[in-house]
Amino acid sequence: MFFKEKRNLIILTIACIALLLVFVFLSPPFGIKEKNTIFPGQIKPDMKFTRMVYYFVQKDAKWTIKAKSAQLFQAQGRLLLNGIKAEVVSKNSNPVEIVANKGTYYLKSGRLHLQGHVVITTAQGDRLTTSALDYYSRQCMISTEQPVNIKGNGLELNGIGMKYYLNTGRLEVENQHSTIHNNTVNNNAETH
Repeated sequence: MFFKEKRNLIILTIACIALLLVFVFLSPPFGIKEKNTIFPGQIKPDMKFTRMVYYFVQKDAKWTIKAKSAQLFQAQGRLLLNGIKAEVVSKNSNPVEIVANKGTYYLKSGRLHLQGHVVITTAQGDRLTTSALDYYSRQCMISTEQPVNIKGNGLELNGIGMKYYLNTGRLEVENQHSTIHNNTVNNNAETH
């Protein structure tokens, strides 16, 4: 029985040493970043574009995205955009214009992240302003966790965090404060 316990201890020791050697040989040297942690600004892009225009159709909506400049990082699956102006035209609604300082389009998921003074304006003059906004193409949803201001049709809505479902037209604003303005009568109503 003594030999059996000693044999199990030796096998366990060899297994631990083998696991330690695998970990040491597969991990990067100290101070060197792994390839997965390199950000697009730290490596050269696969392609650079100036005055890029991109068209696509998705679920009855035609998108035109213009950017002053763009950089494609194929391995990371990202397209970085600067100076964005987009127009979305669907069969069921009037054109919508979207502007943002910069953005990132994630190729695999179809998510478009916009940031830096994001403004969405409808043909009727309705306007949404925020500092960052995400468009999820698969869910047909836009959302933000940032402060948001929505103005239009005599209503001003402020909140922190928002979701808008494009298919249903459902709008959810977290921590909202709305003000109804009636320009013909001098009274204001506020709701919380």
